[in-house]
Amino acid sequence: MDAKLNAWPYPGAKGMQRANPPGNGHFQSLAESVQALHPLNRLDALVDEARIAISLLQERRTALISAAVTGKIDAQCNGSSLT
Repeated sequence: MDAKLNAWPYPGAKGMQRANPPGNGHFQSLAESVQALHPLNRLDALVDEARIAISLLQERRTALISAAVTGKIDAQCNGSSLT
């Protein structure tokens, strides 16, 4: 029996067993599961994906402009339809 349990100031506490909560690992995995299901966390993930896509598109835009300015590609329009 736990010494702290016997030291409780309640007369009825002697001889009773204390319920111990699960370890921190259990709470951590439970917290991660709840967070994964939370709608705001899903929105945060989508915002992160959008930021990555924007960054990649900006890099491609910069490369396209650089190639057009240096003459590596022909960027002139000859008046024909693009369809």
